Amino acid sequence: MTGWEGPLSGVPRRLCHQNLSFLRDRRLQRILTLAGHELHLGLPRPGDGVAVWGSSPTAWRGAWAVARTDRLDC
Repeated sequence: MTGWEGPLSGVPRRLCHQNLSFLRDRRLQRILTLAGHELHLGLPRPGDGVAVWGSSPTAWRGAWAVARTDRLDC
């Protein structure tokens, strides 16, 4: 993962999400930005992380994105 790593080793800088809660919650956005992550709506590219909000009713979308892109490390 070159070019997309966050401040911690092995942590993806670019996080993809499929839940609008990440767009609405300014506090959560600020926390993730300060941690060195960039939120993006949509499917992840190679080297991207996937953000899932706990076990919310829409959390299955994140699991689907991981399975769709064959990511086994999430």
